[in-house]
Amino acid sequence: MTDITATLKQAHVELWAFREEMADVWPTLDTYLSLQCAVCEAAEALDAWIRMTYPWMARNRDRLNGEDAVLDELADCAMMLLTAVGPGINIDEMMTGHKWLNWAPFIEHFIIDSGQLLRDYFDDNDTVLDCLMLIWNISCYPGMDLLPRLQARYARIRAKQRPNTVQDAYRRNAEKYARQLGQPYAPNATQPDDDRMVTNYDIEAERLAWGTDTL
Repeated sequence: MTDITATLKQAHVELWAFREEMADVWPTLDTYLSLQCAVCEAAEALDAWIRMTYPWMARNRDRLNGEDAVLDELADCAMMLLTAVGPGINIDEMMTGHKWLNWAPFIEHFIIDSGQLLRDYFDDNDTVLDCLMLIWNISCYPGMDLLPRLQARYARIRAKQRPNTVQDAYRRNAEKYARQLGQPYAPNATQPDDDRMVTNYDIEAERLAWGTDTL
């Protein structure tokens, strides 16, 4: 078993563990929709590569640029390809007798190959092998450390889809505290269970009660 095969096996295990963990807030897509999303991510990787390679081009600059952007988009593509592969496969068995070359010199070739998945989906039964071939290529992209890159993407999705409610409570109270600096009885920013809304009426009532015009 090659190191890349081991990487694919671990990536497959971790992806489906994450899918199971997040199923209630981040539903798993079916195979064809996963393939469609993988093609979208591949195109975004090409977009990021163009921005990095031709910085003089007059393109919208709001998106992330540079090598990290390319690697992140390729990792997202791998995530969707692993989803299309499905949970119940034996990577060792699928990879027996198959070994692909490292990353092709042109990222455009990868985009063409990923788009081919959509055309071939209804024509043959090699979708899983095709997906594994593309994930293999992604893992060989210069600068790609696939497992940590995927784990970072999972952490990002987890933070977005299942935020930390305790941290959010502290943040909300800190914002309320900041609005009330200098006010009598300002809530303590370290108390996450204080959800009293501070309104202009509350502040005016306290100002009148204390008889001061300094607020």
